[in-house]
Amino acid sequence: MKRNRLKAAALFLSLSVLLLMGTGCGASSTAQNGNAGSKESSGRTEEAAPKEEAAGGAYKDGTYVGASQGMHGEVKVSVSVAGGKVSEVKVTEHHETEGVGSVAAEILPAKIVDAQKPEVETVSGATVTSTAIIDGVKQALEQAK
Repeated sequence: MKRNRLKAAALFLSLSVLLLMGTGCGASSTAQNGNAGSKESSGRTEEAAPKEEAAGGAYKDGTYVGASQGMHGEVKVSVSVAGGKVSEVKVTEHHETEGVGSVAAEILPAKIVDAQKPEVETVSGATVTSTAIIDGVKQALEQAK
């Protein structure tokens, strides 16, 4: 009789945990879908503006620097502008974790040059470093206006 109660209690707890996990996951994905839609909307608006500005030379030619706080210290970037467009982005200094934050330092500069704007997707697992790089590029481009 005591065993049956223990089995029933264990079964009840297991089902409760599964139910809570399922509910939590459902709410999370709904929130993500809602955010994704707003990112798409703002992304479309932002895409149109830089294309128009780039045609007229949105930025002054030159090399500009920016910096922002990463996971393990300041992340410094250099942004080169030629013909009014972003021609090169370099992460000149960082103290981020090898294989994690350093991956963002390798990937994001090319994404930013391709997009011609700093608003690009962050690198999964290196969100803090990605945000620091993006913020540094924003600072540099503010100087180039």
